[in-house]
Amino acid sequence: MKTQILTLAAACVLASPTFAAPPLYDQNVTPDAIFGSGNANGAFTLDRSNGVELGLRAKQRFPAANIFNSNGDGTYTFKNGFGGGSDPLNPKWHFEWSVNSDWDTSSPYLLKNITCEIGMDYDSGPDAFYETFDLIAPPSVAPFYWDHSIGTNATGNGLGDEAGSNAAYVALLAGNNVAQNSWRPTFYDNYYFTFDPDDIGRYEYYLSAFDGAGRVAHSAITIFALDKVSLTIDGEGCQGVDQDLVTPGHQIKVTLNIRNPDSVSITGYQAFLKFNSGTMTYVGATSSYSATPFPNHFQPIGGANVDTGEIRLDGSVAPLAPAITGGAHLATLYFTVASGGCGDHVVEFDTDEPFDSEVSNVGVPYATTLLDSPTFGTDSTPPTILVQPTLTVNAEPALCSADIFPQKFPFNLDPTLSATQVPGTFYTDRYAPYLFETEYFDGDFRLHHQVNAADSAANRPPAYSSAFYNTQGRKFDVNSGVGSSVSMDLYIGSDWATDDRRADLWLTTFDNNNLISGYPILGYAHIAGGPWAGGAFRIYTQDIDQNPGNGYTPDWISLGLPGGFAYDKWYTLRITLHGGAYLFEVLDNGTPVLSYVDGITEGSVLIGNSIIQAYNFGSTYDVYWDNFQIAGQYPTTSDGCGGLPTVTAVRSDSQPLTSPYPVGNTTITWTATDDCGNETTANQVVTVLSTVLVNVTAQLQGSGPATRCIRFVPNTCASDEFVLVDFFGGPGTGAASIELPCGTWSSLCAKDEQHTQWATTTLINMGTHYEASSLLVLKAGDTDNDGDVDINDVTLFLAQYGTSPASGGCPWDGTTRSADFNNDNIVGTDDYSAFTANWLTTSGCMCTMPSEAPARFVRVHDATSAKADLDGNGRVDVRDVELLERRHGLSGQLSRRMREQK
Repeated sequence: MKTQILTLAAACVLASPTFAAPPLYDQNVTPDAIFGSGNANGAFTLDRSNGVELGLRAKQRFPAANIFNSNGDGTYTFKNGFGGGSDPLNPKWHFEWSVNSDWDTSSPYLLKNITCEIGMDYDSGPDAFYETFDLIAPPSVAPFYWDHSIGTNATGNGLGDEAGSNAAYVALLAGNNVAQNSWRPTFYDNYYFTFDPDDIGRYEYYLSAFDGAGRVAHSAITIFALDKVSLTIDGEGCQGVDQDLVTPGHQIKVTLNIRNPDSVSITGYQAFLKFNSGTMTYVGATSSYSATPFPNHFQPIGGANVDTGEIRLDGSVAPLAPAITGGAHLATLYFTVASGGCGDHVVEFDTDEPFDSEVSNVGVPYATTLLDSPTFGTDSTPPTILVQPTLTVNAEPALCSADIFPQKFPFNLDPTLSATQVPGTFYTDRYAPYLFETEYFDGDFRLHHQVNAADSAANRPPAYSSAFYNTQGRKFDVNSGVGSSVSMDLYIGSDWATDDRRADLWLTTFDNNNLISGYPILGYAHIAGGPWAGGAFRIYTQDIDQNPGNGYTPDWISLGLPGGFAYDKWYTLRITLHGGAYLFEVLDNGTPVLSYVDGITEGSVLIGNSIIQAYNFGSTYDVYWDNFQIAGQYPTTSDGCGGLPTVTAVRSDSQPLTSPYPVGNTTITWTATDDCGNETTANQVVTVLSTVLVNVTAQLQGSGPATRCIRFVPNTCASDEFVLVDFFGGPGTGAASIELPCGTWSSLCAKDEQHTQWATTTLINMGTHYEASSLLVLKAGDTDNDGDVDINDVTLFLAQYGTSPASGGCPWDGTTRSADFNNDNIVGTDDYSAFTANWLTTSGCMCTMPSEAPARFVRVHDATSAKADLDGNGRVDVRDVELLERRHGLSGQLSRRMREQK
């Protein structure tokens, strides 16, 4: 069956959905019909998969009655036309749905844990044109469905709860597993979809449930709305599997049926069917008439192919047998089609024959409505699926596990870059920015995105001189369905108030045919000499007046600046793909302060990728981003016959995809399934390290630029980590992202064991990592690593004065000492000042506090103390310091402080 889908609220959309397991017909739903009063259970078409039960049925609405007109095969037959009530577009029939997220207590879901998509066909013709949306989750851009009847497996008939407010509705979703309602198609008429009860034809409805991994259950029905008795040609919409295992080649299966909404008496029928003989060959040997209710046939089924592309079928009741007054299955027909590849096929009634296609009673014909077949698709080629083979992350603070979905990028480490599209990488879009790397900025590790004058139009290679390449950024594959969002923090510096600046968060969205359908963009721009000269947040839309009826005018729309806007501040940009709308939001510290709903999505059902962009105006400037977050990420898939394959996932530990991942390796088996049921699988190994990241900033007192080995110790002293840290500027300041054993940490100590004291900071749990709450200032002077600054440390200073001490390696070798506190590769005057500042100070790290009082002198006992004994009296003391001060013109402050020592 060919489908077109346009979504109007949150869901994950499929084309021509298929059942994962055979459907159950004419069933009761669990626990009962809990909506309204007087509604009987029964006649539902069900799917019960993965502990989830989904049910659909049609029901007579006018006059109201528990009449379902089920044909026992997932189809329902009703008269067309206006039913009654105050609305002139109220049809005689409604449809009813039931969602039970845990019907047999085997699933982990409550209603809040699943996405439930309804697909409603507004095209009475043979093919489907679906309006889809999430019928349970309260979306931001559609009405809240507070009149749903909600309950549990213990709720009785008609006793479901209905919410009276948004808060009450959300609370019901959080505590229950059953939702039901009765709807009519005209409830959701809009610009794209209008339902006319007088139209004659077939309408397809489906209901799908999704968790974070993909579809977990699906039910579908067909409703025939007819003015009179009808002959219909039916069959599964996509038949990738050979339907006739006897005949060589690939066959599709088609059925001929009677639909009888008026219950007229029928004793026979005849039908003339035509098909494309160039692509289809009738298989009479395995086709068959139904044994009942019309066993007599003038035209044998094997010879029904009476002409090129022409079939004649007929039948009548047995002699003296009574007429039938219901519907009937008349014949099953097989056609050989080209196997492999893609194909679309139809079977139609031929109205040009000398005799009509009709039903009759004892030879008297009835005027008969004829419904041609939907389009039957064939596809025996599996879809493609591409996953990032390995995904390695650190454990989260206090948990020793990690949340992978949603995926978060705090940029503690440099992002993985690629020139071409590779899953899990940030790959070049248009033109690669000059810098795209992690940098310590504004108290944390951020993404530094620099556009540079060297990459301006005048300086780029000739092939890239077009202004198109002034937009310079990188893409990341998202592959997340409707209801997902992508967000990122953007720093608006004070230079953005005066200079040309522009940075945007883009999405590329795709429609159900896997074609690009939109580029929703949210960003900030300050551009002199135009409408953006004052600076503003803005969005890009395909139609600025949001009215496709007068044509499309794509352009930027200003969101302005929020109240309390300030420069040198972080703002979050967030774009959400709802069904039929993009929701753009600017958030200040987590609170939305600007928003815009763009209803022009062109049928977008998937966020394919996100692009982090900045614009090159010809000069160099810096853009800082942070906290890139994807609400859900899935493999990249495609199908050679078009459409978007369904993606599901199974974890090796049998947990839901979105549950935290334990330390170690967890394998995700991803499966892509196309419309015809062809499957392809790929494995992804998620490795959660047994370490947690801690972001710190340290400063070396009195030092210039240097690379030093720093020991970090968490609060229990049960472990430590040695890290080479690069320090820049003066005093030397450096940032590091260190790894500690996963667990709960409250504080962290740091020390250069060659020559600094301890510094301590408390740690803040940031969800994905720990953040040091304060700068670790490493004071100089502790050369013997005992926690204080005393004569023992001065002894080394005296012995090493004028020399270049050796490095102690990383981890520190435990023996090599150094009095080169300013790290200029020589012990000298600048290092002397460190003793003046820190004489007799002490420091410690929980279990490493100094155990002795500072000493006044050191007896000569080794080569170092002998060299420091400048006056040769057998001990190192204040008099040796005074000699050094006089010889080298030092201030004498250290010796004065030493003589003041108590």
